[in-house]
Amino acid sequence: MMKPSRMCVAALGVLAMAASVGSARDDDPMRILTVPGMGSGGARQVSMFSVGFESMEGFNTGLFTNNSPESWGTLGGPSSPIVTSDNPWMGTQHLRIGKEHSLPTNSDVGVLSPELAAPDGLEKFIFKVGVNINEKFGADYDLFLQSPSSSSAPAGRVKFEFTGRILVLDDGQFVDTGFEYDPGEWRETRVEIDYSSNAGGVAEYYYNDQLIWTDANRFDMSTFATQFGIVSDNFNDGDHGDFDGAMMVYVPAPGVGLPLGAGLLLGARRRRR
Repeated sequence: MMKPSRMCVAALGVLAMAASVGSARDDDPMRILTVPGMGSGGARQVSMFSVGFESMEGFNTGLFTNNSPESWGTLGGPSSPIVTSDNPWMGTQHLRIGKEHSLPTNSDVGVLSPELAAPDGLEKFIFKVGVNINEKFGADYDLFLQSPSSSSAPAGRVKFEFTGRILVLDDGQFVDTGFEYDPGEWRETRVEIDYSSNAGGVAEYYYNDQLIWTDANRFDMSTFATQFGIVSDNFNDGDHGDFDGAMMVYVPAPGVGLPLGAGLLLGARRRRR
């Protein structure tokens, strides 16, 4: 398959939508869960937001725009992205991003999570998601972390390039990690940011539990990530990307509490970079 020529750009326009939720409820699958955890200073409350695109979480199969909670943002058209039960990593449903024929190539197609309430202090942040891209030489697929209410700079970004290479954003540009993704296989991608270190935090990027990149100087990045996005550039050529089991985990710094009762933030329309 031939790949149309294109430029890799670090800035793409995306609608960053977020939720208006007053408080967490026991029957609200979109709530932030709180569990006991360990930080460098001992036990404390760990806050996490997880989603598997399941019906019990408010997702129905079909077009994402019509079958997902209002707190989620969608970039696409009448055919993509969708929620499907074709190839789940866990549970019975997952997100799929394929070709959106109503949009030109180099258009963003995908989803944005609700924006979470930003913590006052943070020791460690973890983002992870299952990724399964069925074949190479189609679209680029990006995972990005941002804080649209406080900064236009990303907190982290991973690109599964059409060539099969895995790139990350470092010092404002994409760098090749030297690793490739496994087409047609579910693999966990994970970003761990340690804010207890210098240089604005140290970020480690993992693919299939293997460390593939370390960003030790993050002054150019957002302080905290409060939202994640999953998008393609619509260069699909028979390929699609499946995503499942996404999670954001916050470990507060010693003596700092997270605003768990605040639920989700009401966000304005922003652009991501």
